[in-house]
Amino acid sequence: MSQDPGRNGSESSGWVLPVVIGAVICSIMVAFVTVSVSFIEFHWAAWTRYRSDFSVPALVQIYRETYWAGCLLPIVTALAGYHVANRKTDKPKAIAWWASIIAIANLGWFLFWLLVLYLANQAFVLR
Repeated sequence: MSQDPGRNGSESSGWVLPVVIGAVICSIMVAFVTVSVSFIEFHWAAWTRYRSDFSVPALVQIYRETYWAGCLLPIVTALAGYHVANRKTDKPKAIAWWASIIAIANLGWFLFWLLVLYLANQAFVLR
């Protein structure tokens, strides 16, 4: 293994940048899909345009007001990745924890989005 003397003799960290870039790209894709579809759903769907008496579940109302927060996911991913990539000690362990947390956050956000979309459409169909 090659040594990187600027990092207190730790192993070379050339593999960290591709991991961080890949995670940021995945977060951008998740944010783009969820925010774009949410915008279309909450501004152009039939239940928002043609039914003034229609009420959705509370979870949908909360998400409707805050769905733009999905744009923060790639920003947080990039900032945390930058911080972890610049650690001087215990980098592999930190990257593993960071990647795990980011994967769970992305999956959690995506599943929450699916739940809200399902609830909104089920409430519309069942009325």
